[in-house]
Amino acid sequence: MSINNSALITYVSLNIIIQKNRCCFISFLLFLAGTWSSVYAQNNTAFSYKQSAVFKNQKTAIINLSEVNDDPDIQIEARKEEETPNRFQHLDSVKNILNQKRTTANSGNPTYWKQSYNKTNSIPAYSLLNNFQGNYQNGVTPNDNHIAVSNAGIIVSVVNTNIRIFNDTGKILLSKTFAQFASFLGPLTHTFDPRIIYDPVADKFIMIFLNGSNSTNTNLIVAFSKTNNPVGNWNFYRLDGNVRKDTTWSDFPIVGFSNDELFVTLNLWNDHETCWDCDPTDAIIWQINKSSGYQGDSLISKYYGDIKVNNRIVWNICPMNGGSAPYGPNMYFVANRNIPVQNDSIFLIEISNTLLSQQATLSAKTCKSNVSYGIQPHARQPDGSYLRTDFCDVQSGFFEHGKILFVGNSIDTTTKGPGIFFGTINNPQATAPIVDAKIFSFDTLDINYPSIAFAGNNFTGTAAIINFLHTSSATFAGISSVFVNDSGVFSPVLRVKSGISSVDMLYDSIERWGDYTGIQRVYNDPGTCWLSGSFAFSNGAISTWIAKVKSNDSKLGIPQEPTVLASFNLYPNPSHDYITIDFTNFTNTAVGTVEITDMSGRKKNWLKIFLLDKEKTQ
Repeated sequence: MSINNSALITYVSLNIIIQKNRCCFISFLLFLAGTWSSVYAQNNTAFSYKQSAVFKNQKTAIINLSEVNDDPDIQIEARKEEETPNRFQHLDSVKNILNQKRTTANSGNPTYWKQSYNKTNSIPAYSLLNNFQGNYQNGVTPNDNHIAVSNAGIIVSVVNTNIRIFNDTGKILLSKTFAQFASFLGPLTHTFDPRIIYDPVADKFIMIFLNGSNSTNTNLIVAFSKTNNPVGNWNFYRLDGNVRKDTTWSDFPIVGFSNDELFVTLNLWNDHETCWDCDPTDAIIWQINKSSGYQGDSLISKYYGDIKVNNRIVWNICPMNGGSAPYGPNMYFVANRNIPVQNDSIFLIEISNTLLSQQATLSAKTCKSNVSYGIQPHARQPDGSYLRTDFCDVQSGFFEHGKILFVGNSIDTTTKGPGIFFGTINNPQATAPIVDAKIFSFDTLDINYPSIAFAGNNFTGTAAIINFLHTSSATFAGISSVFVNDSGVFSPVLRVKSGISSVDMLYDSIERWGDYTGIQRVYNDPGTCWLSGSFAFSNGAISTWIAKVKSNDSKLGIPQEPTVLASFNLYPNPSHDYITIDFTNFTNTAVGTVEITDMSGRKKNWLKIFLLDKEKTQ
């Protein structure tokens, strides 16, 4: 089966690099080659998927967050509990073996061992600006942290049980638990795994969280703010978490968005599965029209499932959001194998076209990394216990200037401790893209749960800030971050927040400290990001810390807008099949290189170019 998916050029940008002295008048004739998707990936890896029909979900409720009842009876007191027996038995046995192979010392002052890092390098340190304590966690649920900030400086921070809204000085504007939404949304048996994003195109927020961990009560809750004030009204929708109508339930959402759409990826587990000991039954990608949610209309959506490479489910699929701004109409996703001892396969998934185009399709490629990743041991604490590190999965990433940058959990094969896999896909449109990767780690510090955001200017480069959690046998759990320049070289690490005790909430030697962190660039302030993560609070509890960081990269102050080297005419536009570009070169030089990109910055490598020099033909 194959689908002809002809492209429509709506806008074209022309980048010209001049090499020789010469004056000429040149015409370009470009023929558009058709792109294809099928049940096989472009590099001949066996690939398959299924897709649903389009859904229209009615709005469940309009909720004004400031009017949600502050009922103290639903607050859960913090307490120690025991994990479900045997829940992690197989994975923990693997991690215990890995831990016995570790070679690192018990020191609180790590010395980084990678050649790419040098504490005396020329990369400037970056600044820690406003920072303050965020959400408190109730009960023993881990602090799954996520954050979004508007161009007006309104911060929305979510953890597993609650939402808090701050101004940029740390003043609390609103604090609610998700359980308090129950009177509007109907029964909420168990809310968890929240995510929040700020959409700079609409100047509004989108929030999602899950309810229910059983096939009979599982739901995905999706909410769209009606204005840029998140304290006000939101449109709430309830999507079925058991789309297969069997014994599966939805878990671990990751959220992404393009110019027009929202994407939510989920893992589907069978009832009573241990989750940490096997691949899930399925993994799906929801594709949702944003404007219908903002307007409060029926939510237009569909999902893709049964996504397999070589007949194995691909799961923990991570959307790659735009770096400096959203892109589209396509959307990239990156995934890997989540429980290998060692693997170098990275899966690049792309959804092309919007739901409203009625031409949305999914394709996938297998990329080979130059550095292998693998399952990591648990992280150490000073009291001799361990903090859970879960899978070696892709956690976060972005697409900017034709490149994908992403981060994930991994073992460091030299120290045998938990580190961060940092990968770059330089040409996502290639038939078999190569992943240029490195493991970022310390010899005496365990790090985990990274998130990444673009931190460069809006015209060139892919500089980024990586946020992550740290701990060791001599260091209480806290938050750190690092700046990475355009060449992939790391700055000195910035210690954002240090812990003040060991985490001690469970009757178990392996504690929970969160399953993800959050970071977002400030769209109207290049180089600035807000981040959130867990730190070890007093009496064995965990809490959220929120911080504003800013790069001191000298490139941020240099406007690097494209230089106009020639005036030109382009016709017809929009166009099918071909376009013609006529321009006169006023620089007395000849054309050396021409690049065609769409509005998302993607190079159109599949265009056939015919060059006609009219000066020579006359």
